[in-house]
Amino acid sequence: MNRREWIAGYLFLLPNFIGFLAFTGIPVIIGFIISLTDYTGFGKPNFIGFANYAKMFTDTDFKVALQNNLFYSLTSVCTFAGTDAEPENVRRQRFSDDLFFPESDFYGSGRLCMVADF
Repeated sequence: MNRREWIAGYLFLLPNFIGFLAFTGIPVIIGFIISLTDYTGFGKPNFIGFANYAKMFTDTDFKVALQNNLFYSLTSVCTFAGTDAEPENVRRQRFSDDLFFPESDFYGSGRLCMVADF
């Protein structure tokens, strides 16, 4: 590949990279930096290090929320795995139905979640 093709490739990737930085990369970094302070949105932020994280891990509400999220994540993985368990030709025929009637896939995926041993 010559230099022009490399430049063209990077120019095609540039909008995606800028979008990633603007909407994901920079907000994640700023959120992490703010999490290390006691900033309330007003005034000057005070750096407190990992005290917020220590407080979070000792909070009982956090433990309940974490358990609920783990349960939801594991059951939703089973639900979406169940939708891929159908033969390929059946999925192609039902694709338009799934756009308008998404609940049609929940019946088969529910059986998969009942079989899974959590």
